[in-house]
Amino acid sequence: MVAFTKFNVFATDVAAGTHASAINGDSDTLKVYLTNTQPVVTNTTFGTPGEITMTNCDVNPGGADVGNTASPSNGVITVTSADTVTFTASGGAMPTFQFAVLYNSTSSNKLIGWWDNGSSVDLAADESFTVDFGASLFTVGA
Repeated sequence: MVAFTKFNVFATDVAAGTHASAINGDSDTLKVYLTNTQPVVTNTTFGTPGEITMTNCDVNPGGADVGNTASPSNGVITVTSADTVTFTASGGAMPTFQFAVLYNSTSSNKLIGWWDNGSSVDLAADESFTVDFGASLFTVGA
């Protein structure tokens, strides 16, 4: 996956406290969903861009919980996750996708950012795709 790209609305939402429980208390649920539509920085909520139909996928519509936690240190908060989320085709092929989109499913389904795989992905039955978040999802205050 290439670098994480933040949606414009994320900075405004952080300043407004929309993501406060995810960033300060770990009580908001952050999820990642798959799309084959190029996100644009002006998108604001889940469904823009639209999620692929989760036909034959082991993850329910709405995406996978990333298991987020927040770690404040010296005025900077780093939000991390379980490091990876895996989507597996089950019972047949999944629809084509290219992008993984991160959003806050607890706070009005507000978008945070996305990763571009660089090319389309087609999963046949029993094949998997892993979204690897790396060391952190994002940092606030740096």
